[in-house]
Amino acid sequence: MSFVSYAQNFEDVMLWRALKEINNGFYIDIGAWSPDIDSVTRAFYEKGWHGINIEPNRDFYLEYCSKRDRDINLNLAISDSEDEADFFIVSNPGLSSLSENVAKSHIKDGWDVKSEKVKVVTLNKIFEEYVRDRAVHFLKVDVEGLEEKVLIGNDWHKNRPWILLVEATRPMSQVEAYSHWEPLLLKSNYLFAYADGLNRFYIAKEHSALLDSFDYPPNVFDDFVLHHHAQAVYRAEQVEQKYALLEADHTKLKSETTRLNIELKSIYESKSWRITAPLRHFFNLARNVKKNIRNKLIYMTGGGMRYLSRIKHLKKLILLLVDRSPSLKRRLQRLMAQSTVASNLPIRGYARDEDFQDFLKPKAAEVKIKSLRLRDEHFSREEIASSLSLLSIDGHFSGSYSLASVNRNIVKRLKNNNSINIEISISPREGEKVNWIRDTPGGGEESNFLSKLIVNSGISSDGYSNKICLYHHYPIVEDVDPANGLPVALFFWEESRVPEDIIETLNSNYRGVIVTAWFVKKVLMDSGCILPVQVVSLPLIDNTLSSRSDRNFLERAQRKKELRLLHVSSCFPRKGVDVLLEAFNILASEISQVSLTIKTFPNPHNRINDWVDELVIEENRSRLKIIFEDYDTGMMTRLYKDSDIVVLPTRGEGLNMPAIEAAEFCRPVVVTGYGAHTDFAQDDNSWWIPYRFSQAQSHFSNSLSVWVDPSAHSLAARLKELCQKLLNDNDEVYEKTKRLKEKINGQFFSDTSNYSFLTALARLQRFNSVNHKNTDKLSIGIVTTWAEACGVAEYTRQLVENLSNSDCNIQVLAPKGRVDLENIQGSDDTPWHEAWDMGYSPDLSRIDLVDIVWLQHHFAFYGLDENLYRNLVALRSRDKLVYITLHTTRVMLGFTREAQEITSNCLSLFDRVFVHTVDDLNNLKRIGVVDNVTLMPQGVQESKFLLQEKKNERSNEEVFIVGCFGFLLEHKGVYQLITAFDDFLKNQKNAELYRLRLVTSVRGDNQSIKEFERCTRLVASLNREEHIEWHTDYLPIDEVEILLGGCDLLVLPYQFTQESSSAAVRTAIACCKNVATTPAPIFEEVRGITFSIDGFESKDIKKILEEAIDGFDVSTKSKVHENREKWILDRQWSKVAKTYSKIFRSAAMDAKFSEVTC
Repeated sequence: MSFVSYAQNFEDVMLWRALKEINNGFYIDIGAWSPDIDSVTRAFYEKGWHGINIEPNRDFYLEYCSKRDRDINLNLAISDSEDEADFFIVSNPGLSSLSENVAKSHIKDGWDVKSEKVKVVTLNKIFEEYVRDRAVHFLKVDVEGLEEKVLIGNDWHKNRPWILLVEATRPMSQVEAYSHWEPLLLKSNYLFAYADGLNRFYIAKEHSALLDSFDYPPNVFDDFVLHHHAQAVYRAEQVEQKYALLEADHTKLKSETTRLNIELKSIYESKSWRITAPLRHFFNLARNVKKNIRNKLIYMTGGGMRYLSRIKHLKKLILLLVDRSPSLKRRLQRLMAQSTVASNLPIRGYARDEDFQDFLKPKAAEVKIKSLRLRDEHFSREEIASSLSLLSIDGHFSGSYSLASVNRNIVKRLKNNNSINIEISISPREGEKVNWIRDTPGGGEESNFLSKLIVNSGISSDGYSNKICLYHHYPIVEDVDPANGLPVALFFWEESRVPEDIIETLNSNYRGVIVTAWFVKKVLMDSGCILPVQVVSLPLIDNTLSSRSDRNFLERAQRKKELRLLHVSSCFPRKGVDVLLEAFNILASEISQVSLTIKTFPNPHNRINDWVDELVIEENRSRLKIIFEDYDTGMMTRLYKDSDIVVLPTRGEGLNMPAIEAAEFCRPVVVTGYGAHTDFAQDDNSWWIPYRFSQAQSHFSNSLSVWVDPSAHSLAARLKELCQKLLNDNDEVYEKTKRLKEKINGQFFSDTSNYSFLTALARLQRFNSVNHKNTDKLSIGIVTTWAEACGVAEYTRQLVENLSNSDCNIQVLAPKGRVDLENIQGSDDTPWHEAWDMGYSPDLSRIDLVDIVWLQHHFAFYGLDENLYRNLVALRSRDKLVYITLHTTRVMLGFTREAQEITSNCLSLFDRVFVHTVDDLNNLKRIGVVDNVTLMPQGVQESKFLLQEKKNERSNEEVFIVGCFGFLLEHKGVYQLITAFDDFLKNQKNAELYRLRLVTSVRGDNQSIKEFERCTRLVASLNREEHIEWHTDYLPIDEVEILLGGCDLLVLPYQFTQESSSAAVRTAIACCKNVATTPAPIFEEVRGITFSIDGFESKDIKKILEEAIDGFDVSTKSKVHENREKWILDRQWSKVAKTYSKIFRSAAMDAKFSEVTC
């Protein structure tokens, strides 16, 4: 097959001639530019090679992250020293350079040039950190005039690529420019090999045998084609193949049609057809009547039941009725699951491939380690008995519901292995309390065993002094009775936020919560639960038949040459079945021996059949089996034993029982690397699926809740790799699955789980006996900018103002020499003092008069370095609670690996890392920070949104005002907005009826001042002064509200920026119904509540102006306005501050609770 060349000047042809015998080679591309256009490395990547792509242009770097997942992609520049420098981006991006002189020459030639800061390292550093002992087969250098500095920055005696390819002419010319740097290479034992008019090739002396490959330029014997030509040939061949197939099908169909017409004609002419005509008419009529009745019943029953199930009191009554008739219950479940609406595939919003690609492995946060340590600290038998004499469990016990299964397991474990003298009773509940047990998987024996423990069947709570009633039921029980014992909830949750009504029920009616994973504890605390919460090991009953699962079962796939995948779940959207089906479709198209079984049950959220139709091609469906029937323990045992791999691509879990069951049977578990199960299913004993965070779309409809989207393509790749190992060599698979089985045996099936569970209850009893109150005022020290023209300072001001109303004592620690006393409002009496130097990590060791230290961080203030790490260690040793809000995160992705590790270490020490957007969550995940990260929205003023609500529709004679708001900086896109507004006016008959209002504060720095000068020059050159009004002072917020509230449309034309969230966009949304935003990642959090600008250029902005004049699409406008109102209500500053306060109070409660010892 011919070699496909992508390079500009056949460089890849020459390199391939020399290196084609190398398999899986390695390259370094400095100045990589595009991963496709004129790429020297793409052909090698397609041949299985990989390497390092170094590109300072952020846009091209992101392309590499998206398209080159095997490569190491670095957003850096290379020079002769490590520093930070201006990178000059030319409108022809291939000419971009670090050289200011080169940039100036491009400006003279008419190119537009802008600059941005970029990190600079040496080539030697790249070798030390990323290459190490690996052979580098070729190194390409193309840095637009600064080749010498790149070459000087390497130790050529230590780091020796086989072939060097260096651009050797001045940019955009044929003038040779290699005389200054070539002697360095020649002295370093590199031999000149070839010049192609643009580049010079050199061979390391120890590989001089390669010189013969460079005797002649590219020629016919290299058997290569240009990629444009190859694509054209491929498309032509595809068209020819499709045409041939269509022609064959047409001939076949024509022949078949002729045959059928002859056969049909003979039937119609037969005597039997004429005689049976009345009978056919009768049956058709009956069939239509039956169909109509059935559809009506499905619609009325299924839809009606779904409607009634949303009415709380009716739902309880319905549950009581249907639980008395299991067969009726199953039929109703099936009717509710009928697809009378669209399949509702979970929407996986736009996902950058880079979000799935992590730089570092997850690092356990200190707060998680502490919580799990407490889980494993057990009271003695006597200490438990002295604190707990009666445990009553109130909740589900009947049927196959997972909550019922957990309750039955707990009761049987505690009764059968009760070496501690504790009485156990149960209070069955199915919506309301019942006095019966039915339909348990263990049959009549299990039901009889449990029935004897029912409270009103002989066991009474009277006469016991230390009683606990453990409630485990959904929905959560509200009518708890303290007379039955200390009310404690056993709680599971799968998303990042718990609904407010559940939290309110817990805080008001319960005295403690036990959970089975740090993930769930964190979710409760983040949602405002201020009760003591303890993580426990859950006591479960092991399946005795699982002990026979050993290596022989794993070897079955190798013997039979077939692979059986198994998935067990409710098939709720949260379970990721859509991801599984998509991955299976990919896998089944590549491996013919693979099949998939999905064990589920009918429910209103289960759309499995529709998802199969959408995601699995017809020829792969024969290898897919879906089981809806109820299975008993023996049948489930057979299902697990018949499987080779259990696949669970969940979006979030509160426990993940199928993962535990699969581990019992020593089956490989492929599971998402996020959720409660990661406390036991870890990357050393399971196969983790890469994921990214996204907005949760469950039936709870919480706009602030997130789950994760596993990568379907990565799942297919993981499964393919695992299938191949099972078909060939089981050693690694067996060792990994054995570790998982040992882990779950210790955590769930040993005596340890009994003691962990009972210790938690005893600890809660002791804690509540002292009557701890959570009413003390919180003492908080906030390290932040203050009273200056800064978005972080304004954020802090709003927080302080609202937290001061929430029983918090606050003091502000500001940077030295930056507080503007005129910006401190007269009514603001918040204590503050100057405590740290801008540019240096603050010294936290002197902070002593507060309980909570809270950093408001931006990388423009200081880095997260080793000094800060030491300060945090000291603070934690003094039992301080430490928090940080990160106001930017994307910049960390461009750090060196060493810097990322230091940053990750720092962040792991905080009790919480608060961020503002889903994009922030993904950025932190990529450097290994997940356990302690919490999404916290930016706040908005409660009253602002009223400004525009009653504004009348404008008449044709009123001035249409387009506004813009924020600091005036180049990346804010004001220059592009002015250009777009000018183009827009050219097409308007009454240009005098349109005005551009720029509420864009000019900061005192040169960057902002120069941008203002550039924009005003543009306005003057366009002669648009009378159409544009400037407001460049840093205005009080009430004046800003009036100016923005008077606009018909606010446009935020930001270009690409590293910022994580925008205070300007929140103010804009609060003041004006109609806000338009560019595709910049900074606006991810407001996509559904603003109008989308298609791109970043002036033409894109002009288009949105035209749409606004026409009134926008009516349905889109209505949806945006509806979403905006809900968004504002969810993000009121008072509400955000209240959430922070509850999180702090929850942590304070947790600190007190953890002090309860033996």
